[in-house]
Amino acid sequence: MIYKQQDYDNAKYALGKNDLGYWLLKIADHKPSAYFLGLSFSHYYFNEIQNQPLIKYGFLQIEGSLVQIIKVPGLPGYDDYSAIADGKMFKVNLKELMKDMDQDGYNDIFEKCFGLNPDDKDSDGDGINDFVDVNPMYKSEKNKFTELYEMLLPTYAGAPDFKKRSVLF
Repeated sequence: MIYKQQDYDNAKYALGKNDLGYWLLKIADHKPSAYFLGLSFSHYYFNEIQNQPLIKYGFLQIEGSLVQIIKVPGLPGYDDYSAIADGKMFKVNLKELMKDMDQDGYNDIFEKCFGLNPDDKDSDGDGINDFVDVNPMYKSEKNKFTELYEMLLPTYAGAPDFKKRSVLF
C-alpha cells in the first residue's frame, strides 16, 4: 500500500506499507530506495489520507493515531484497533532514518529490528551482502536446512523471485 507521494529536494518520496511494516520509499536519480520505519501495526495507525506534507524541514512527518489491538470476545482471530491517542503527528529525522552504517542497502533501523548487524554488510559472514542474501541471518551453504528454506519460498504464478529481490512493494 502506498499512502502519500511528494516531490522534495530532487527526489520523489512515498509512505509505504507491506507485511513487514511501514517504509519511506524514495526515488532519486532513477534509483529506488526503501527505509524501514521500525513502527509496528499493533501500535501505530497512519491515516490513508495525509493532509500535511510528508517531508518537511528534514523530517518525515506522518499523521495518525497511537493504537492498541483489542481481541474481540466471541470472534476468534478477529482483532480490532482501539485508539489511545488520535490526531497525532509522528516525526522522524530523515538523516537518522536513512542511516546505513555498513552501506549494504538496508537502513540501520531495519537491521536492528530484524537481528542483522548494522556495522557489517555481511551479518552472517558468508561472503554475501545482506541486501542480496536470501537468508542474511545464517550462512548460505548447501545443506538440508537451506534446501528446506528455499522450498518454502513462494513459487506460485506471479510471485516475485525472492532469491533475486529480498524486498518488494
